[in-house]
Amino acid sequence: MIEGVILGPSVMRRERERLNYLRSLSTTQALGWLYEATLITLRDDVLLDYLQNIKTN
Repeated sequence: MIEGVILGPSVMRRERERLNYLRSLSTTQALGWLYEATLITLRDDVLLDYLQNIKTN
C-alpha cells in the first residue's frame, strides 16, 4: 500500500515528463522542416529572379 502511494505519483510525473519531451522534440522537428522549406523557397525565388534577369539581358 505504501509503495503504491509513493510509486503512483512518481510514475505519473515521469509520464508527464516523457510526454513533454516528445512534444518539444516534435515541435523542434516541425520547425526544422519549416525552416528548411523556407530556405528552399527563398533559394528558388532568388534563382528564378536571377535566371529572369539573365534572360532579359
